[in-house]
Amino acid sequence: MAKFKKRSVAPIYAIALVWVIFTLVHPLYRVSDYVSVILLSALAFVVAKGIWPTVEYELTEPEPEEAPTEESVEEAPAEDPPEEPPADEAEDTPPTQEDLPEAEPVEDTPAPDVEP
Repeated sequence: MAKFKKRSVAPIYAIALVWVIFTLVHPLYRVSDYVSVILLSALAFVVAKGIWPTVEYELTEPEPEEAPTEESVEEAPAEDPPEEPPADEAEDTPPTQEDLPEAEPVEDTPAPDVEP
């Protein structure tokens, strides 16, 4: 049996919410403003951690699967080969590079004279 801990992300979101609300209400001009928001963030973290605690749970080890025996391999039905699409569906497929005709080189034509 293995023990796992699942921590909630709600305390981190609470800190972000405190910063957003604090900066909307009170601008961060002085060092004391930053100290205030940090203390409020710590308080919000502790409260949120109490509301959404870390959950511990145990998982059982999965049982190893048995290797297939010769009998079970022989009993398995053979797979059918993939079917080819009908002729009408084959025509709907776009042409490949080999199916496209060769492009003829285009001669350079001079640009027409444009009067301003």
